[in-house]
Amino acid sequence: ITMTTFLVMYGVALLTPVASFAPSLMATTAIALSVDYSLFILSRFREERKRGVEVTEAVANTMQYAGHIVLVSGCTILIAFLGLVFCPLDLLSTVGIGTSITIFITIRTKTKKGHDSDGWRATGTAIRSQQGTQVDKTP
Repeated sequence: ITMTTFLVMYGVALLTPVASFAPSLMATTAIALSVDYSLFILSRFREERKRGVEVTEAVANTMQYAGHIVLVSGCTILIAFLGLVFCPLDLLSTVGIGTSITIFITIRTKTKKGHDSDGWRATGTAIRSQQGTQVDKTP
């Protein structure tokens, strides 16, 4: 996530001056949102497994409910940071651009639909992997 946002932000930096602390804020935002959303999704998956739901159905249920909440929450944060883009100060404007790019890419990777059997490639594959099936067995 962080490398992708830095590559996109590089193009922005070619067009306009970027605040020196923008990359640090972008990385921090990416890590914070990724950890928060991943924990939220995994806790929902564990709840499904504790109810006795099979892994494939648990992934689908998890992404139907938790994925929707992550999407709405992420869009709310994205709108808030997009507001900084319209500030007349370049310092705040570039921070708004950088963090908005980061938030968009984070949301996209956490709620990405793909060509998996249940439609959720990134999260579904991770949960159904050998390590992911052990998630519900941890205390």
